[in-house]
Amino acid sequence: MNFYSSIQSNIEAQKIYQGYKYQKSNRWEKAWQINKNLPSSKVCRAIYRYNGSLYKKLDNVVRQYLANGKINNILIISALHGPTLPTDFLSHYDLTMKDLWKNGKKLKNMWPQWIKKYKSRNSNIVLIQQLR
Repeated sequence: MNFYSSIQSNIEAQKIYQGYKYQKSNRWEKAWQINKNLPSSKVCRAIYRYNGSLYKKLDNVVRQYLANGKINNILIISALHGPTLPTDFLSHYDLTMKDLWKNGKKLKNMWPQWIKKYKSRNSNIVLIQQLR
């Protein structure tokens, strides 16, 4: 979170925010402005943070069960946080799996190692990948 909220120049931001690069030419600027405010952003549970097509198909009762932990074997793959429980509180951010991590690698190439590490400690987890 600190990495994305401390990007100082628009040149640096253009290099990092590569998701939707060709569909929305100013997407990097919007993401940069949103993520600069990460530390002071309002938070909500992870299951309510995402609004992609997969999440829109979830029944409200299922979302509530995920939010309060009644269903507890689901893991969301977040571009910012990696493996995330639906009950975790997350701030508002704008990242895609095509954006870069602080080591210069695309986020989509980073999360498999996070999953492997997480699953080794939690064997009954089902994964939901957030593709934004």
